[in-house]
Parts: sequence; C-alpha cells; structure tokens
Amino acid sequence: MPKISIILIAAQLALFTSPALAAEFPRAGFDGAPNGQAAPFAGSWEMQFPQGDGVVVSEAVESCDDPIVIEAVDSTHIAYTSPQEADALVFEVYEFEGRTTWYQDAGDTAVVVWLTPDSFHLHEAKLGKADWDNPMRMVRCD
Repeated sequence: MPKISIILIAAQLALFTSPALAAEFPRAGFDGAPNGQAAPFAGSWEMQFPQGDGVVVSEAVESCDDPIVIEAVDSTHIAYTSPQEADALVFEVYEFEGRTTWYQDAGDTAVVVWLTPDSFHLHEAKLGKADWDNPMRMVRCD
C-alpha cells in the first residue's frame, strides 16, 4: 500500500474516532441537584438511551408500562428493582464532586448526574472509573 494511503487512512480514523466528535455528557448535576440524597430517587423510572445531537427519539430500554422502581430505604440508601431482576438491589448513595454515587459492598457501582429533578444519567463504574461515554438516561414516570 502506498505510504500516502496509509497516512490518509490514519488521518480519517483519527478524525472519525476523535473524542471531540463523540457526544459530551455532563459530569455534574444541575445547580441545586439533590446529590447524595435517597428520597429524590423514589418513584417509577423509564430507562432510555441518552438523548444527543441528531437523536430525534430516545428508545426505551425499560418503559413506564413496566418500569424500574426505586425506593428510599432511608436517607442514604435506595432499593432498585428492575423488571428483569427478581430481587431489589440496595445501594448506598453519597455525594461526590457534584454528582451522586450508588455503591454496593459486593457489587455494582454507578455514578448519577442529575439532568433535571425528573431525569438523570446513570453511568456504570468499574474499578472506580465511570464510563462517561455510555450513560443510560432515566426519566421519571410518575
């Protein structure tokens, strides 16, 4: 392959895979977001793919017809029940750097960024690092 073609392909890959071209999702909640509090999560929720530039309709992964239910166990713990799971998952919630972390001693961890009082992005976290590029959007049903 001629040298110029390899350079052109490398330039195209850099252009189309550049993080600057990827959707930028907020990393902190709105001013006054209820970070670290369990009560604001209480209710029924629809899970969607996030809305972004060029997205007309966000497809629901879990709809309000059979929603995810979150209950405030106390001021710092929530119980998360999905239509796909038989048992509720209990998370401790705490505020950290303008967002809320959901933590389990022996399981999943997630980072929440409140978008509005009735919607938030849920980012999976592995080994203490949030996946900022692939959140799920949660929208209150009630």
